[in-house]
Amino acid sequence: MSYVIITSFNEEGYNLYAKDMLKSFKKFWKKDIELEAWYHDCKLPKDAPKASNITYKNLNNVKDMLNYREKMSKHDGTHGGTVKYDWRRDSIKWCHKVYAMTEAARNRMGSSKWLIWLDADTVTYKPVPEKFLNELCKKEVDILHLGRTDIDYSETSFLGFNLLSIMAREFLEDMRGCYNMGETTAYREWHDGFIFDRLLKIHMAHGLIAHNLTPVVKGLDAFHQSPLNDYLLHFKGNKKFGDVNATRYTYLYDMIKQFKAKRILETGTWNGGRAIKMAEAAFTHTDTVQYIGYDLFGLANTESDKKEFNTKKHHTLKEVSDRLNEYAKEKKKLGKIFEYVLNEGDTKDTLKEKVNADFVFIDGGHSYETVKHDFEILKHNSQIVLDDFFLEDGDGKKPSEEHCGVNKLFEEITLPKKVLKTRDPVTSGGIIGLGLIAQKKEDLFVAKVPIVVRPVDSASKDHIHKNVTGNTKLINQWITRTCRSNTEKCIIASAGASLDVGLIRRQLSEYPNAKLVCVKHSYPTLLKAGIKPWACTILDPRPITGVSTHGIKRKDLFKIVDPSTLFLVASMTDVSVTKFLQKKKAQMIGWHAYSEAVKQGVKGLAKSTMFITGGTNAAMRSVGIMHTLGFRDFILHGFDYHLKEKPKNPKKKNKDGLPEYLYITVNEKQFWTTGELLAGAQDLEKFFDQKPDDIALKMHLGGIGKELWETQGIMKISPTYKEMLYG
Repeated sequence: MSYVIITSFNEEGYNLYAKDMLKSFKKFWKKDIELEAWYHDCKLPKDAPKASNITYKNLNNVKDMLNYREKMSKHDGTHGGTVKYDWRRDSIKWCHKVYAMTEAARNRMGSSKWLIWLDADTVTYKPVPEKFLNELCKKEVDILHLGRTDIDYSETSFLGFNLLSIMAREFLEDMRGCYNMGETTAYREWHDGFIFDRLLKIHMAHGLIAHNLTPVVKGLDAFHQSPLNDYLLHFKGNKKFGDVNATRYTYLYDMIKQFKAKRILETGTWNGGRAIKMAEAAFTHTDTVQYIGYDLFGLANTESDKKEFNTKKHHTLKEVSDRLNEYAKEKKKLGKIFEYVLNEGDTKDTLKEKVNADFVFIDGGHSYETVKHDFEILKHNSQIVLDDFFLEDGDGKKPSEEHCGVNKLFEEITLPKKVLKTRDPVTSGGIIGLGLIAQKKEDLFVAKVPIVVRPVDSASKDHIHKNVTGNTKLINQWITRTCRSNTEKCIIASAGASLDVGLIRRQLSEYPNAKLVCVKHSYPTLLKAGIKPWACTILDPRPITGVSTHGIKRKDLFKIVDPSTLFLVASMTDVSVTKFLQKKKAQMIGWHAYSEAVKQGVKGLAKSTMFITGGTNAAMRSVGIMHTLGFRDFILHGFDYHLKEKPKNPKKKNKDGLPEYLYITVNEKQFWTTGELLAGAQDLEKFFDQKPDDIALKMHLGGIGKELWETQGIMKISPTYKEMLYG
C-alpha cells in the first residue's frame, strides 16, 4: 500500500507551525511517502522545505473553493462582523481543508493509495514506520477517523481515506458537493468536523466501513489518545509555545493530585482553560478548590507582548470570569465548591506581598525580570513550577537567550530543584520543559509515565481466519446466545504465582454447586492437586507444537485430559490444538472471540454471529464467557500478571527490537512482567473500572493484580441493600 499525506496552510500558519510540520516530515518520513502541501492566499514561502517527496500546490487555483468563499463570505463566524466570533459558525476557515483533501483525491481517483489528512500544526518527532501505517490502513476499511464518546463529532486533525474504495471516493465527493452547494450552513455547526461526522453516519448506514482509532476517548483531544501519539504531536491553533493540552501539563495535573493541593495559584491565567484542568485534578481528592489567577487580560498590548514574548491572543477579565463562573455552577450541581480570584494587571503591581498556596504555577510574563519577580514573591510556597524551561531538541536547537528567562532564573535558584523533560516542541526549534522547585528535596515530584500496551493478535489475520473456518467444521456445539442470569458461583483459576489450590479446594467444598473454570496453564496444576475443573478456556491461535509464553510446550499442558472437563475452545484457536484435544476425546464447546482479525467479519460466518469480548487472555475471556452463560457471582484466583522472579536476561529484546521484559511500579511496588502479561493487567484494570453492577466479586490475587484490586477494584464494588440502608 502507498500513502499520500495532505495538508494546507496560509502565510500566518506557515510561520507559526506549518514550516515545522514540513521540516519534521522531511526528517522522519520515508521518501516513498508523498506529502502534498496546499497553500492559500499567499505565495509559496521561499524557505519552504524542499524534498523529492514534498509537492506544493496553490489552493487558490481551485475554483470551487473560491466560489464557496465568495458565496459564504458572511458565514465567517461573525456574520459579516455583526456578532461576536464563534468558531462553530465559521464556514470559511475550515473549508480549505475540505477542498485541499477532495481536490487531491480527485487527482488520484482509482489509485492504490491511502490519502491521509494531517493538520499543518502537527509535528513528527520520530521516524514513522510503514508497518505502523499498514496496521492502521487496512484494505477492508474505507475511512479512518478519531471519534469521541462525549462530543458528537470527530477530531479531524487526522483523517484517512482508502482511494481504492468506491465508498470512500463517494464519501469525499459527497462532502465536496455539500460545500459546493452551500449546504454546510444547514447544519447545527458549520465546521468540517461536524459536517464530516454527519455525512459519515449516513454513509455508514449504506455500508461504508469506518475505523475509529479512539472508540472510548472523551474530550476534545482525541489525537494524543490515539496510536498516532507514538510518532506525532498535534497543537491546536496558535501555539508557538504550546497550550493547556500540551503534554507537559499532564505533569501539573499529576503533581496537584500527588501533593493533594486545594489552593492553586497561577500567573498567566490566559483563557482560564488550564485553571479548570488544574481544578479538576484537585477535585479528585477534595470537594473545595480555591484558585488565584494573575494576568494582564485586557490591559495587554503590543508593547507588553513584545516585552514578555507573548504570541497568544488575549482574553478579557470578563470573558475568563464568565467561563470560571459557569464552571463553578457546574461543580456546585455536583456538591463541590470552586472559588476563584482573578487579578488584572502586571504582577509587579498586583503581586507585591507573599501569597500562600499549596501549588504555584508561574507562566505569566516570560522575561527574566518578570519571572524573577514572581518567583521571589512566591518562593516560600512548598511546590513551585516554572513553565517554558527550554531544552535543546534533536538538532541541538533551542530559543535564543532572550527567550530563556526561566532558564537563567532556574540556574540562580538554590532551593531543591529539577527539570521535568517533555517532548513538547517549540516551532522555531527546541523543547519546552518545566522547572520544579520545592522546599524539601523529598518533595520533588517524580514523574511516572504509565506503560500502555496496545495488544495485537499473536497470529496473522489470515491464519486466524483459517482457524475460525476450520474449527467451525470440527466443533459441533457452540455458544450462540446470552443465557438468563443464575445464582451459581463461578470460580476462575488463572496461573499466577498466588494460585492456592488448597483454598480452591475449600471453596469447592463450601460451594458444591460452584463451577471451576481454569486456563491451560493452571489445568495441569489443578489436576495434580486432585481438583477437576468444570471447564478450561482455550484462546491461543498458535500451534500445539510450539512453546507457550510461560516456556512450556503446549502439548505438555494437555498430557492428561480429564473426561469431565469441558473445553471452551475459541474459534480462533489453532486447529492443531482442537485436533489434539479431539484425539484425547475431550468434551468441547466452541465460542467466537472478538479480536482485530475478525473485526470486519470472517468469510463463512453469519453477520449475526455472537462474539464474546473480555480481554486479551484466556483468564479475562473466561469472565466474559461465564457472564454470557448467566453467571454473576465470581471468585477470581491467580490473576497476577507478573513474573515469579527476575528474568535471567532482563535486557533481552523481542523480534521487533523492543524489550522482552518490563520492570514496572504499581503502588510503589516493583514487578518484572512482559508486554503480554501487562496487557492482561490492563484488561483487569478496565474490568474493575467498568464492571457491571450486577457482578459480585471476590478476589484472591497476587502481584500486579492484587495492587490493582486494592486501588481500583474494591472501590468499584456496589453496596448491598443492607449497607445502603443500614450502613
